[in-house]
Amino acid sequence: MQKECFVLSPQWQFKEFPESARRMRDLDSGHWLDATVPSSIYNCLEQAGVISIPELPSNLNDIRWVDQKSWVFRKEFDVPSSLLEKEQIEITFDGLDTVAHIWLNEKLIGKTDTMFIAHRFNIKPHLKESGNQLTIKFVSALHHASHLLHRYGKLANDPLRDPRSIYIRKPAYQFGSEFGPALAGCGIFRAIRIEGSNAAKIKNLHLRTIDCNQHTADIRVALDIQRINNHNGPLKCKIVMTGGGLNLEQELLLEENDKTASTVLHIDRPFLWWPQGYGIPHLYHVRAKLMTGDGTLLDTVDEGFGVRTIQIEKSSGKTDCLVNGQSIALKGADWMPLSLLPGTKTGYEQLLNRAKECHLNMLRVWAGGT
Repeated sequence: MQKECFVLSPQWQFKEFPESARRMRDLDSGHWLDATVPSSIYNCLEQAGVISIPELPSNLNDIRWVDQKSWVFRKEFDVPSSLLEKEQIEITFDGLDTVAHIWLNEKLIGKTDTMFIAHRFNIKPHLKESGNQLTIKFVSALHHASHLLHRYGKLANDPLRDPRSIYIRKPAYQFGSEFGPALAGCGIFRAIRIEGSNAAKIKNLHLRTIDCNQHTADIRVALDIQRINNHNGPLKCKIVMTGGGLNLEQELLLEENDKTASTVLHIDRPFLWWPQGYGIPHLYHVRAKLMTGDGTLLDTVDEGFGVRTIQIEKSSGKTDCLVNGQSIALKGADWMPLSLLPGTKTGYEQLLNRAKECHLNMLRVWAGGT
């Protein structure tokens, strides 16, 4: 009965969406190009030999047409027969940029209009073991935002900001910024997975340090549970925290219809998490195993967790950052997108290591990248 997860492979096809298309079979005509996702439409077009990304800075006017078009992606796939036996089957899109209409086997399953959150849709009525076709149409973000701007008017008179950017949930830099040109684009910039579950599953595992010092720590563990098909029987969840010689176990009981549960874990002589330059950023491993009342495993969630407290104190015109009660001298930098194109493979780990080598202990996320 355990939750089953199936991740779609990265091989897709795409093409410009024909504006004359009214039915799914209208998409069959015309040439489909191969694409690898996650990526941006610009990466896909470069892979297909249509544009050259290294030449973008000097030939921007030659690729403005990309943002004016709608694009369609499709993928054919099979799934294990065991997945079809689950009571609930959902598809999760962790990153769609941005305005998308989604079909599975010619059935509209959902629409999106923000790239800042994941989107989840029920597909159990439409999924089959073989020959599935997932189709995603990306509407031109510029046209979508322009339509809303025309309807509601300008919300601000900022001469340095594209007024359309306020009307769509995309990063501001995609409409142009001080460090790059406007490349609104679209695409699948994170993985897509299908999950099948029975009875219940863990929606959220939340860990928080209530208090800690070198002698003791109290950690609050909170669970949100999703019950499937009105399953209202008793459940239990086994919490296991390990690391640094610790092996702590505790069991939570959920009575009939309960959807939340919490407890406090007590650690003696904990290994605290410390920022760069003040100690080791130690992480414990927490595993939550959701089971039926008779012990049948339903779902498992794993998280890394650092035991720490962070406070900002202001007094006499001074602002102080306290980690585990100790004043920290902040040495930071502004973190900006590493690429103008969401989904592009970039050297996050390499740059974070360089920040560490420079003895930085804080990164501020640039507002234009969110």
